[in-house]
Amino acid sequence: MSGQKLAAECIASLRADLTAAKPRFPWLAADLQTLRNTLVTPHIDMSVYGEQVIPIRFRDGDETLCYAHAAIPGPTSTPAPAGDAAAFHKDCSIIIIHGLGGDARGSAVRYLTARLLASGFPAVRINLRGAPAVYHLASSIGHAGKTADLYDILSGLQASLGRRRWGLIGISLGGNLTAKALGDGALSDFDIVAAMTICAPLDMQAASDRILEPRNWLYEKYLLRDLKNAVLRTAMGEAWKAKARGARTVYQFDDTVTGPFHGYGTAANYYGRVSAGPVLKKISIPTLLLAAANDPWIPAESFNPYASAANAPAQILVTPHGGHVGYHFTGTKEPAYCSVAARWFTAVTS
Repeated sequence: MSGQKLAAECIASLRADLTAAKPRFPWLAADLQTLRNTLVTPHIDMSVYGEQVIPIRFRDGDETLCYAHAAIPGPTSTPAPAGDAAAFHKDCSIIIIHGLGGDARGSAVRYLTARLLASGFPAVRINLRGAPAVYHLASSIGHAGKTADLYDILSGLQASLGRRRWGLIGISLGGNLTAKALGDGALSDFDIVAAMTICAPLDMQAASDRILEPRNWLYEKYLLRDLKNAVLRTAMGEAWKAKARGARTVYQFDDTVTGPFHGYGTAANYYGRVSAGPVLKKISIPTLLLAAANDPWIPAESFNPYASAANAPAQILVTPHGGHVGYHFTGTKEPAYCSVAARWFTAVTS
């Protein structure tokens, strides 16, 4: 069976299952789905797997750390269904890319890592430039379209682990970065065979406008805190730190810090230049873009302009429930995006 047909059949199956899925009590509303892992910190012990710490140097001298795990049988906090762990040491390693304010220690990253390892895929948790775990290694911040950093990370991983087939999973802002890099061809030097994003803001302006809505004031407070910390705790100059301190909204931060620092000027120009939506049609590998219709951070209608033809490699799958990187459904203790990732990569890398 062709890879395209396998991908289409997998998406059809996932759509049916996720449409029928119901939120798990008490996480019934979209905001509770979104906040669940903040309110109840999950215990996902990565120490049961071997871990290789890989230092990565960016082209400008900044550094980061990544963590590679081999897919070996062993105890997991979220056991795979019967038969899911039968084939270990698959020849495709999955790189997991966190979102804004997160790092390789985040709940979603660890959930995904545990499931992928249990499903036979080697997995790599990365820290993007200036993430909290590596503040001390950065002289500057990254941004939602800094695909050169993703290139440097892949180069460093390949130098340490050897050439291999790769898969990518991008979470939230990391999802936009992933899709942008694939659509722009920024990672064409690597053998990337499949990708997935989870709740990616493919239209950065629409996501920014949504975060500015009064109902989202608490989300914005915490996102702005994370953005400021990335400037204040890295080695950026005092002038930039002063601008970061003065920002009162996420938009203002991007208008006075992110956009100007990276040469985009205004926030509006930055959003327009780095949004992945316009380049989805250029993606040439099987790519599943998972989104939730009730995501409080990203308006569902912002995906409409980027709907793909049925045979296009990149496909957006919008589910009725899930919140923002929530997906806490009945019948499982792990977020549903974990089983989605295992099923998707198993189908399209066979």
